[in-house]
Amino acid sequence: MADNQTICPFCNDSILIPEEFFGSDVECPSCHKQFFIPKVTEEETVVETEGNDSRTFNCPECGAQNTAQENFFGKLICKGCKKEIEIINEDFIPCPHCGNTVFKKDSTCIYCQRAINEAPTAKKQKKNAIKQAIPDAQQPVPAPDSLEKEDMEMLHTILLLKTVNIAAYFVILVFCVAVVTICIIDEDFAMTRPYIMVILFSTLWTIIFHFLLIWFRGIYKNLVRIRIAAEKMTDLKK
Repeated sequence: MADNQTICPFCNDSILIPEEFFGSDVECPSCHKQFFIPKVTEEETVVETEGNDSRTFNCPECGAQNTAQENFFGKLICKGCKKEIEIINEDFIPCPHCGNTVFKKDSTCIYCQRAINEAPTAKKQKKNAIKQAIPDAQQPVPAPDSLEKEDMEMLHTILLLKTVNIAAYFVILVFCVAVVTICIIDEDFAMTRPYIMVILFSTLWTIIFHFLLIWFRGIYKNLVRIRIAAEKMTDLKK
């Protein structure tokens, strides 16, 4: 009788089994654990290792990971629950993500750990949806070359108005600093011209109030964007 090569389901070592032991329990010489070797017909004679195609899959009963060669399909005994597993070539499919051969009944690929039934297109759609949930302030601004002529004119107008606004605030601040300096140097100047002090303090309070308003408005906008992004992320998880 010729020896046939098989794989121990416990330690995955390759061992030689005489044909007379097929259909009975044998002991692995490496891990010293016993496992069942199913019988094979003449048409199902075990081929040599060079031509064997081993497949790894999870047991549909207990979830234990098993390795089987194609010549043992339909006759494998699970190393976890010891139950006989009926396996045929049609039970294996290529993983849609990594391309490795996986057991059709598994929900997750044992190689890339991704859901087998989840198509790659769905993954991309999910990533795009998460990207859209990011606040608009974090989205990249298009380059000036990609803007149309009207958009460029509008952009220049906005920049000009902001520049004028900043320049006006700078002039007012310089004026206020100059008046305060004069009042410190000459105390009679403030006493004889009370209207100047009224204008000075009114201007200062107006500037402070304006900057506080801009600051609070920016905080409010960021909170609204965060809330909208959180709601979109919650909808995606559902």
